[in-house]
Amino acid sequence: MKTLLITVLSLLFFGAASAVGNSNETDHKKSPDHDKVGPITAKAERPVLPKNLLKPGESAEIVICAAIDEDGGLVNTRTVSTTHKELEKIVMESLEKWEFRPAMLNGKPVRSRVDIPFKFVVAKN
Repeated sequence: MKTLLITVLSLLFFGAASAVGNSNETDHKKSPDHDKVGPITAKAERPVLPKNLLKPGESAEIVICAAIDEDGGLVNTRTVSTTHKELEKIVMESLEKWEFRPAMLNGKPVRSRVDIPFKFVVAKN
């Protein structure tokens, strides 16, 4: 019997998201000039792969980029990279069930962008 091990590479399951800032979005790291705190994952559901997608000993990876709005909603999701195109639908459906607390800047919720990497590994028999 195959054993599927799923690892979420980001800290999202542990309560913090990595954020990448741009001109309209904030960075989660605290800076000396501003009180910035990144988005927090409030609820995360692990994606479930079909049993035949990966062979024993095989792995697959996907990175999703998304914005988390001021209400904690996940918006504008897109695939940055993937080793298996089939992962995209499975991971996106799982992410629809995730809940976030928004990033905060000076005590106010702000939009942020996160990269959410997933790695799937099927154990060898």
